[in-house]
Amino acid sequence: MVKMAIWIRGNHAAMQQCSNGFTLIELLIIFAVTGLLSAIGIVAFSTYNQQQIVTQAAAELKNNLRLAQGKAFSQEVPAACISAGRSLVGYEVSFSAERQYSISPRCADVVEASIKSVTLQSTLTLTKVPSGTILFKVITGAVDGSGTITVSGYNTSKAITVTSGGSIY
Repeated sequence: MVKMAIWIRGNHAAMQQCSNGFTLIELLIIFAVTGLLSAIGIVAFSTYNQQQIVTQAAAELKNNLRLAQGKAFSQEVPAACISAGRSLVGYEVSFSAERQYSISPRCADVVEASIKSVTLQSTLTLTKVPSGTILFKVITGAVDGSGTITVSGYNTSKAITVTSGGSIY
């Protein structure tokens, strides 16, 4: 009986010496789980990043619409209108292509040179208002060409609405 206990203790000590590391199967499982979690994280980050690109482009458009509206409210008359003797009607945001828009002052019936032009990146598109332009009028704050503009890309869309009363949301 004593010999059996010594033999078991001896084998137990030998087993402890051999089990100080990880087996190949354990390491493979750890790497597989780590790889799977990393892949899921990268896909989630990529999707989030694409949504943020669309959100940022929509926010920039909204800010530029408010810029045109603010210039109309403040009745900021450009030098070209003054030198030509024309009165300021308002500031116009015109959508010239699927990815481009510009802000220009309108003096009398003449649209002056743009004060700001924006081209969206190639993966984004704009669905413009039916008239193709939005005019923020001076003094009254009224809007000609009101409607909804949609910024789309990466299977995501953000809508910006301009009402005839001048609200932008």
